[in-house]
Amino acid sequence: MQLYTYRARSLAEALRLVRQELGPDASVLHTREVGSALSRWLGGRAIEVTASAELEAPSRLPPEEDSLPPADLLDFRHKFRADLLSGSYSESSLVEQLAQQSTRQRTSNAALAQRLAATGISQATSARWLARLDAELACDPEAHADRASQRLRQIIEADLPIRGAIRLISPGPTVAALIGPTGVGKTTTLAKLAAHFRLREHRRVALVTIDTFRIGAVEQLRTYAEIMELPLEVVATPREMTAALDRLADSDLILVDTPGRSPHDSVRLLELRATLAAAQPHETLLVLSCASGGDSLCEAAGAFRRLGATGLILTKLDEAAQLGQLPDWLAACGLPLSYTTHGQNVPDDIRPAAAARLAELLVSDS
Repeated sequence: MQLYTYRARSLAEALRLVRQELGPDASVLHTREVGSALSRWLGGRAIEVTASAELEAPSRLPPEEDSLPPADLLDFRHKFRADLLSGSYSESSLVEQLAQQSTRQRTSNAALAQRLAATGISQATSARWLARLDAELACDPEAHADRASQRLRQIIEADLPIRGAIRLISPGPTVAALIGPTGVGKTTTLAKLAAHFRLREHRRVALVTIDTFRIGAVEQLRTYAEIMELPLEVVATPREMTAALDRLADSDLILVDTPGRSPHDSVRLLELRATLAAAQPHETLLVLSCASGGDSLCEAAGAFRRLGATGLILTKLDEAAQLGQLPDWLAACGLPLSYTTHGQNVPDDIRPAAAARLAELLVSDS
């Protein structure tokens, strides 16, 4: 394809040159305003038009492009080529319309950035998401604010590491252990999971606890077990763990409660690791509290990942100062999110992690 470039003081004048030399069927491939900012401010604006004498078929590319432009961009180009060369297009130029579209996009992105900041999203994370959004919307200049917001939610969804609910294997039993520091709500969370699978999914659920150190821990779990009519085994050694699992072999799901351990207590963490090795859990879920703060979460995650944690449960989401810290927490912890809890009610205040729901909360206006 032979390309020709024309410059004039206005778009209409440049197009008259195109029609005069290449005919009414010429293809306008590119239109831009040229000259320095100072020269344009002084009235020295010039319009540069690149055209070809050949008709540009939708499936044909300009030589400098590597891939097909989107269909709506082709339609946009052909519509303006037809209008401009026929003389029906006004002096309100294509350049001005494109500038208006760019301004609308910047305005929309600024509003989204403010919304993310209000949710507590860190500046670095917000910038990363909006850069992806800019790159995608660059090929869609007609995108409206609702389209940008929808696409941002999809970008956030793809960025969140989500594991979701416990997956039951068949044949069972599936063994899932809950580990974590003291005071994060492991026993209450285990009771919520047991109630969900027993009462709502009608599964055969059994409980095992090795938390014989904390005063009242066994009694608390025994109360839950009696209310839900679930078998409960109390073990203190790896050998007792193996025997207990054999007795519960006809269950669909065995939930293992463990004592809270300090991330700095390497001796107790090694003891817990030995008992977990006897249980051979299919899922080991690290339970951390949102009320602890980002530094404590990251420190605990680093210590407990060495015990074989496969997923993360974040408790006390209702006590988090801002939900926007969640993406950075997940990235720092290095574990996919399985569940979140948001209160003490059993079994209601627990939800399997869902990327779409979390992304909606992060972009929400409220």
